[in-house]
Amino acid sequence: MNFEVTREFYCFRQTIKQIALLQANMNCMVKSVHTEAIRQTQQACDFTPSWQNNIESIERRYSELTCLGAFLDGKMVGHCVFDVHTGDLSQIAVWEEYHRRGIGSRLLQEATKLMKTDSIKILNVCSEFQGMPVFLQSKNIPLTSKQIDQYHIAVIPVLLGNGIKLFGSNGQKVNLKLIGTKEYNGIIELVYRRR
Repeated sequence: MNFEVTREFYCFRQTIKQIALLQANMNCMVKSVHTEAIRQTQQACDFTPSWQNNIESIERRYSELTCLGAFLDGKMVGHCVFDVHTGDLSQIAVWEEYHRRGIGSRLLQEATKLMKTDSIKILNVCSEFQGMPVFLQSKNIPLTSKQIDQYHIAVIPVLLGNGIKLFGSNGQKVNLKLIGTKEYNGIIELVYRRR
């Protein structure tokens, strides 16, 4: 049996008081926006959100979320989506050509002002896109855990006598949903996603 990790996600958490919100662009106007505006700016961003934080998930939970847009000269150049009651930040994104101008800091500043919790959580940040982890850590929001979203497990028909532990023993149960299977050369590949 063999498995391959296809996407790994990082999780970040920090108390709002400890977030470093210096260098926010005060010339950037931040206001409430609808999900259609989020959908449009998402196309210009340099990351692919997890299925839990994608635009379809945001649209399904729109009544529970706050969506903010960042505007320069009337043009929306970034957005932030979060739940004020849980502190969960689903998305924060700035168009690539506007990076390093304090716009992400301004969005984070406005989001934390509206939070009704004392901490913020940013879950499911894809490890492939290093810009977001660098940004969050520069704001003193540390990486707190890593998780895997999708598992590809190949069953190879060889009897070994003793089983091989694939995942270690972290003591946590992870619920998975089978989303696909493939067969090739006598091997069965099972594809699971976290529920």
